[in-house]
Amino acid sequence: MEDRLTVNENADEAEIDWKLLEVFSDGSAAGNVQLHYILNLFIETSRTTLVEIRTGMDTGDDIFLAKALHRLRGSCLTVGAMSMTQSVLLMETQLRERKMVELTGLRDELEKAFDRTCVLFERLIDGRITPHQSA
Repeated sequence: MEDRLTVNENADEAEIDWKLLEVFSDGSAAGNVQLHYILNLFIETSRTTLVEIRTGMDTGDDIFLAKALHRLRGSCLTVGAMSMTQSVLLMETQLRERKMVELTGLRDELEKAFDRTCVLFERLIDGRITPHQSA
């Protein structure tokens, strides 16, 4: 049986900035419900946006792609998904510089970062981990 873990002790801190999540919950039951709602919403909308990013790349619609990347970056920053944020920033730079070949590899990295982020957020939602609380 897996014990309740703290993120600070057992998760890759580079993936998530847990301090950013503290604004969504005061630790109460109602605060946790709000946090879980926000994390589920992030996961759901990010999945949709990742499909849009793939579509924008496949169709060569740079404006559609830029808007999808920008929207995802904002969402990632809001919930502290730092690894995803870094991947999106790199993709935005490559798109501006018209380095389209590099975008495919970066998209793959973004999708991997999303998978890792989802695992951590789902563990938090399920109560298997808790965000590190600073003193």
